Amino acid sequence: YGDHRDLHLSIRRQRQMCIRDRFQIIQPTFAIFGQKDFQQLQVVRQMVSDLDFQIEIQALPTVREEDGLAMSSRNTYLDSEERKVAPLLYQTLQQAAVIIQNNPKQNLEVLSENLAGQLNAVPQIKIDYLSFVDAESLQPVSQFNGNVCLMVAAFVGNTRLIDNLLIQT
Repeated sequence: YGDHRDLHLSIRRQRQMCIRDRFQIIQPTFAIFGQKDFQQLQVVRQMVSDLDFQIEIQALPTVREEDGLAMSSRNTYLDSEERKVAPLLYQTLQQAAVIIQNNPKQNLEVLSENLAGQLNAVPQIKIDYLSFVDAESLQPVSQFNGNVCLMVAAFVGNTRLIDNLLIQT
């Protein structure tokens, strides 16, 4: 659901060039990235592999508020009503994981549309994209392959938030 992921992936590729330049200057042996921006993490991993950098990329889990909302400086832009509904993003990701665990043959395109509709029904939420992608290639998938990432970007009020959940077997 949504076509804006490609635009944001393009922006991430521009960031990748900046990261590449820093890696070439600093020459680290390892670098740590958060899983919250899963696309960036995977793009950096691919770049390190493609350029044969001898850098170990470590991923840290997304840090969350008590209610599950992914921590972000952008959360401060949410008013009280928006802050109350923002955790629905992660709750929806978790709901999808349960659905897939119960029915691994579930059509992920249909599930994505249903989940996006469910979130868009909340007046304060407008989905930018909600997509199941292969966790390595970031290519959209319609069937569970044992290693997918469900990614969401949504405007909660005027604030764009991102989140994701790896679903693996």
